[in-house]
Amino acid sequence: PPASNLRKVQESTHEIVSLVCCDMVEYRKLYDSRDVEKTLVIPNWLNTLSERAGLNFSAVFREALMRKLEI
Repeated sequence: PPASNLRKVQESTHEIVSLVCCDMVEYRKLYDSRDVEKTLVIPNWLNTLSERAGLNFSAVFREALMRKLEI
């Protein structure tokens, strides 16, 4: 919906009207859950062991990033 006119908003007792500014582009960057492809370079021996173990590289990379970022 279109933005309300702040002068026409009626607050009740113990309420205030406040203007909230939000950068929607930045918000979408932080909360967009679409997958993004990244190129990863690792030593061949690590690749061999990881493949033998049946590791999912995307899942391991995602888990490591989240642990590093403490989220």
